[in-house]
Amino acid sequence: MSAQREEIGVSLDLLHVQRLAPDLRQCILHCCLIPRNGHSTNLSSAGNRLGRRAHGSVNGRFGHDAGSSDTGSRDMTRRRRDADTAPVTVMTSERGTEVRPALHLRDFGSVRDPEVLLYCFPYAGGNAAFYRPWMALLPQNIGLRAVQLPARQDLLDVPPFTAMTDLVTAAAQLVREDAQGRRHVFLGHSMGALVAFETARELRRQEQQLPEHLVLSGHGAPHLARRHPVVDGLDDGQLLATVGRLGGIPEQVATTADLLPLIIPAIRADFSLLAAYRHTQEPPLDCGAFVVGGAADEMVPSEALAAWNSHFTGPVSVEQYPGGHFYLSKWGSRILSHTLDHIQRT
Repeated sequence: MSAQREEIGVSLDLLHVQRLAPDLRQCILHCCLIPRNGHSTNLSSAGNRLGRRAHGSVNGRFGHDAGSSDTGSRDMTRRRRDADTAPVTVMTSERGTEVRPALHLRDFGSVRDPEVLLYCFPYAGGNAAFYRPWMALLPQNIGLRAVQLPARQDLLDVPPFTAMTDLVTAAAQLVREDAQGRRHVFLGHSMGALVAFETARELRRQEQQLPEHLVLSGHGAPHLARRHPVVDGLDDGQLLATVGRLGGIPEQVATTADLLPLIIPAIRADFSLLAAYRHTQEPPLDCGAFVVGGAADEMVPSEALAAWNSHFTGPVSVEQYPGGHFYLSKWGSRILSHTLDHIQRT
């Protein structure tokens, strides 16, 4: 068990995950908890809220690769400092301590000092760990940066953003401080596609360097009527059923009561943010885009994908792959291959 705990990088005792089936443990790691080599003090408080007690020592750090030395641990800590470029903002006033929404970047031990950066934005209710497997597919000159939104994983106790403008302002600052003039590309799925697009527009408003290419997956052009599920007024069970029909929540996670307080707040917050979003007309971005979706995705038909063309001055290519809204889970390597081809050509 100790070897498994080091391998997945979380305190299994904290949520009694050791009793669960191996495939469910992977679902938890993918959808709910802390990325391997992550650093957090928030998961323990989540365990307290769930009425659980960790039998092992958490100490705010959730393990490292098996066989690593103290030197390796220090290297890991340096990598985390490099990636976590937007610390949680804590304000103290007469009303007490206020934690404000914040974003982090996760590089998952990606290559140091890369020539090109790939910023990945998660879907509604998703998290940075969704993109972790992509790290192994990247060449040595490209670094992965997955955006971690609040109200999940290591930012579980950080309040979510309630307005798209606030979210993309924070994301633009994060990218600007991390990229420091290096070439970069944005990629986002579903809500992440919209956030990536609006972050690029916010960088332009600030007269900052734009991404040279956007990969927009599973979301129609922003000026069109949206087909996102309406979650206002739904109880937790109805919310999970509605979102679960899109395919983004593994059934074993949705039916495990201990995990629901870890995933429902993020899902509810993200869909509320989408419902409040209003597109504003601006000139097209001076770059190109690769727009892609699932051929069986009823929420994002082919004409909604094609309509992105009006938002870019550069070439826009559109493709569809077999599958529904979460086709990306199967075809992600193909999408990444297209992205790498573009980077290498420019």
